[in-house]
Amino acid sequence: MQVFAPDAKDPQLAPLLQLLQTSRKKYRDKEMKAFIAFWSEKPETLSKLNRDLKIDGVALTLLSGPDDPALQGYSINTENKSTVIVYKNRKVTAFFVNYDAKKDAAKLQRALEAVGR
Repeated sequence: MQVFAPDAKDPQLAPLLQLLQTSRKKYRDKEMKAFIAFWSEKPETLSKLNRDLKIDGVALTLLSGPDDPALQGYSINTENKSTVIVYKNRKVTAFFVNYDAKKDAAKLQRALEAVGR
């Protein structure tokens, strides 16, 4: 699973990261992997986010900026607050733009459960 976001200010990211953490632990035997890539954040903010949310097994990474080739490679629109991509066997099985925990959490949970099967 991949998440792309400009920064950690979006309040939807904390519940998203907690769902990722829970799913990652639950489906560890299925080799579920997850990362979130930020393109406008500072390393110290990611360290604080990791400490505050106690995230293990979900990689937090920094890209070089909104023009990073990875964003172009995944066709990420940097105007969005977030882009969430779920894969199974290297195929996209779910895609969320501007993830909203209230309306998208159940759909994302089902997508992650499908990956875990």
